Amino acid sequence: IPPEGRDSARIRILSAAEFSMDYLVFILLSVVVASLGLFTDSVAVIIGAMVLAPLMNPVLGISMGVVQGNLQVIARGLRTLGWGLGLGLVVSMLVTWVLPDPEPTPQILLRIRPTVYDLLVGMAAGAGGALGQTRKSVAGVLPGAAIAVSLMPPLCVTGIGLKLGMWPIFYGSLLLWAANLAAVNLSAILVFWALGFGTKTSPQTLHEFRRHLAISIGIVLLLT
Repeated sequence: IPPEGRDSARIRILSAAEFSMDYLVFILLSVVVASLGLFTDSVAVIIGAMVLAPLMNPVLGISMGVVQGNLQVIARGLRTLGWGLGLGLVVSMLVTWVLPDPEPTPQILLRIRPTVYDLLVGMAAGAGGALGQTRKSVAGVLPGAAIAVSLMPPLCVTGIGLKLGMWPIFYGSLLLWAANLAAVNLSAILVFWALGFGTKTSPQTLHEFRRHLAISIGIVLLLT
């Protein structure tokens, strides 16, 4: 990617990762849709929630911050992601509380036994999302990457399991969305670095990049 293309892509990725009221609204809507889809056992509704959810944006922003060794960008992305995850847990618990006699459905139980395959899917989807965000011609691949990696449904299942007091559901889904987040983050870091987004770094920022890359690899290995 030429330097001017990298600059515009970096601005686009970091602006999409900013905390905003729109971000919270879309998180709220996607959590409600995903939770209802899980309880009604509707794959179509769950896919719609994946498209609505903007959780990939702050993850890619964090990855860009890691590549550039920018601690402020990383902190900003983590704050945005934290608000999204926290709101997702609370709203999914509220939906479970409102519904009469909520019971685990097959779609819920599908998301409580993560395997290494889920990590591989996360890696591939994260790489696709990162690559798509750097090129305007294929920017439309991000919703597809979000569907593939499925960040929102496992988050909702975690809230559902917490509200129902079913700890195997809570733990399994928590592990699944943690694995997805870690895999997306690591693969996006590698893609951004390979595309040259870290070429203008100073020795200090290069040190920060290596440190955070080691942390990301360690988390993925631990989850594996």
